[in-house]
Amino acid sequence: MSPRWLRTPVLLLTLWAPTVDKEGLIADDTTPAAPAVQALDSVASRMTAFLSAVPTFHVDATMRWTLDGNTTHAGTSGYGLSVQHPNAFRLEVGSHADASGSLVCVSDGTSLTRLYRHGEMAIYSRRPGGLAQLLDDAMTEGSVKGTGLAVILRPDAHQFIMASASDIQDHGSEEIQGRPAHHFSMAWLGGARVELWVAADREPVLLKWVRKQPIHIGDQPHEMRIESEFRWSIAVEVKPDQLAVELPAGAIEVADLQTYLLKGGTAKLVGSPAPLVSLPLLDGSTGELGKHRGAQAVVLFFFASWAAPSTRDMPAVLAFVEEFENRGVAFYAVASGETPEAVRAFVAAQRYAHPVVLDSDQKLTAAYRVTSLPVTVLIGKDGTVQAAHVGISPDERALIRQDLELLVQGQQLADTPR
Repeated sequence: MSPRWLRTPVLLLTLWAPTVDKEGLIADDTTPAAPAVQALDSVASRMTAFLSAVPTFHVDATMRWTLDGNTTHAGTSGYGLSVQHPNAFRLEVGSHADASGSLVCVSDGTSLTRLYRHGEMAIYSRRPGGLAQLLDDAMTEGSVKGTGLAVILRPDAHQFIMASASDIQDHGSEEIQGRPAHHFSMAWLGGARVELWVAADREPVLLKWVRKQPIHIGDQPHEMRIESEFRWSIAVEVKPDQLAVELPAGAIEVADLQTYLLKGGTAKLVGSPAPLVSLPLLDGSTGELGKHRGAQAVVLFFFASWAAPSTRDMPAVLAFVEEFENRGVAFYAVASGETPEAVRAFVAAQRYAHPVVLDSDQKLTAAYRVTSLPVTVLIGKDGTVQAAHVGISPDERALIRQDLELLVQGQQLADTPR
């Protein structure tokens, strides 16, 4: 299953932390701390104390990632963080192409709202909390992991840096953004290498962060490089409207963003009329779900050429489609979020000759609350959503086959105990 919202490889870290003493230095009963360790300890302590003491601050961060230094496997994201101590904040995370931000986390110090938007979809969660609870959420923490923001956002940043670092090297002073800065490099927990630059003037803030992380994709080793630059405004006014979030019309409240995105909300449509969204087909015509009512059950198969689980076993999928098409079932493969050119090339390579829906703007994907790929939606002859299946493993295909057999026989799955 490939989450549709996750387009960058995930950094899976094995957490390891050396023992630290009460001052934050790596403990060693026999050997004094090396000068580089002492220097980093002093700089990290000063930075943490400064950020805790200022009443307000705002920082804009630009994060660029590359895989194996290949510019074709690269991306850029923007982050904006406003903090009003002791506990109020606003964090926005998104690509530079989306000025409104994809993930917005806001707290007035009492209530914490997280809003995620992608295309036509908007989901949010709301619970008590403030700045101290910002990273107590898998999706938020994952959105800033590796960027340096995860360090800035920690009240114990000093101790966290010293506990996470080993093989510390002090590279002296360099100029960053026209400011003198302390430059360090170190090994980091999970096998990464990190470089950081902290301003050496009266505002000791993080100016640059570079993380190189070895990862495996399949059986192949790769290196992901994440470079973040930070621009600061200290003691700025944080307006009341910054500490509130406006929910888009139709936003869905969920208990947990990441859980919802992994599982999707399509199952909540079961028993309801299928959304009658237009079906622009790859051949230039337009399909309509309404024309099948009373005559055929309908299968919507949401996929993308980049999502390996939805393309790995296409011969079996094709055989499955052809078998049930001959038994009165209409199939539509819905290409989610891809250009016509990409879909056309994929379809030609797979020799898929059945109806393909172009959902480049993801209106159909959003209407059916699909958040991960692949997803199979079964619609009965009466026009209601009868079942939804996430994934297309052999076991899942067996369940889809079982459901379709019942639909072909005229049974209502939505009324049947599952």
